Amino acid sequence: MDAIRLPAAAAVLVSRAPRCVSYELHGHLAAPPAAVWAALRDVERWPRWTPTVTRAAWVHQATLVTGARVRLHQPGLLPATWTVEQAEPFRGFSWSCQGLGVSVQAGHWIEPAADGCQLCLTITLRGPCAAAAALLFGRLNQRYLQRELAGLAEYLGRCHPPVSMNGDATP
Repeated sequence: MDAIRLPAAAAVLVSRAPRCVSYELHGHLAAPPAAVWAALRDVERWPRWTPTVTRAAWVHQATLVTGARVRLHQPGLLPATWTVEQAEPFRGFSWSCQGLGVSVQAGHWIEPAADGCQLCLTITLRGPCAAAAALLFGRLNQRYLQRELAGLAEYLGRCHPPVSMNGDATP
């Protein structure tokens, strides 16, 4: 069983309006939801498994709860402080950061499946400069969603190899 199955369209532009642009990516992970949640909530270790984050540090609180803040450094972007807006253990979280004329919200949501789970990653740009930001960073956003999902799948495949029906780890 593959660790990940990406849909043919990969990261999809879901909506585009003058003040709101959204991207979404769904992928299957052959790891239990608890393992996915453990990797997602440990944001300081994201640079180990995703090339989309080079450094991450807690600014306020040190756990993934509503109101917590994390400073992220990402290639091609200015460092930003993300504030957790919603966190549901083992289900996922959303956080946001503010820029000049644009608010960015990102979501990481887990849905259990019979052979692992589905992960939904989203990025939504809002504000008077959302359309301009989408023109400048749209492809980067789509690439980042794909790389985050692929990196997480590879990491989880090393930590939690798929299990066959008889309980043995598959090669």
